[in-house]
Amino acid sequence: MPRLSCYFIRAALIYLALGALLGGLILSAKGAPSTLGWAWQFLPAHIQLVIGGWLIQLSLGVAYWILPRRDGTGDRGRPAAAWLCFAALNVGVAGAAILLALRAVLQAAWLDALLGLAALGQVLALAAFAWHAWPRVAPVLTQARPSAH
Repeated sequence: MPRLSCYFIRAALIYLALGALLGGLILSAKGAPSTLGWAWQFLPAHIQLVIGGWLIQLSLGVAYWILPRRDGTGDRGRPAAAWLCFAALNVGVAGAAILLALRAVLQAAWLDALLGLAALGQVLALAAFAWHAWPRVAPVLTQARPSAH
């Protein structure tokens, strides 16, 4: 397995653990709403950790590993774009989760502006991965199919 895939998957597992811990706290609030009712404010941060941090990161790590290589030498296309994806995704997801958690406690307009930057980081990450992966799937898409005659 390529090193970058290992990093994607390890980071995804860390986000899964963090998301599960936060989700457990939120779930505990159902049983003790008088003492833990405040935990529901962290639901957006929990969703960010689980969807952006675990699900998307795991998918991209497996995709980097499993997509067809461009030739017999194992060329994976544009590895710099894939590394940019990894960095931008982690900065975007971690930043958004922290800002969403802060937003549950503080009501400040600057948090929304920073949250927009974190979202842009995540969009940049997905665009960088698409830039990386496109040469690996484009030849498959443009191959002529054998005729049924």
